[in-house]
Amino acid sequence: MSVTYLTGYYDDGSTPAPGLELPVYAVLRLARGRQNTIRLRVLRPDGTPYPVAGSTLTLTAKETTGDLTKVLTKTASADPTRGSEWAVFTVSASDLTNVPARRYVYDVALTTGAGGTYTLVGTSALVVAASVGP
Repeated sequence: MSVTYLTGYYDDGSTPAPGLELPVYAVLRLARGRQNTIRLRVLRPDGTPYPVAGSTLTLTAKETTGDLTKVLTKTASADPTRGSEWAVFTVSASDLTNVPARRYVYDVALTTGAGGTYTLVGTSALVVAASVGP
């Protein structure tokens, strides 16, 4: 099993922490043939936690930014054991069975209970790597 930690920012109009530019970008690496867990912490630009309960968080991957076809779409679950601002995506080995090892692009969006959609992680590189062992 592989575990990755990401931080996404919900742009609520608050004053960003010094040096923070939105959206944030983060390279993500997934290994074929094993379970990949992505733990996402959602913060406001000022660094305070944003509670994810009642929101839908979606990770979407495509071959290129211009593609309409998605190679992977995952919805996160809230992870309140870590805190109200945490969510977890689980990418199983079977999710990547038909996804060749190569570079893709992905982003993470949050849809609020009221229907507003916000980019938490901007279009970034996703590397799907061949598994090299257990």
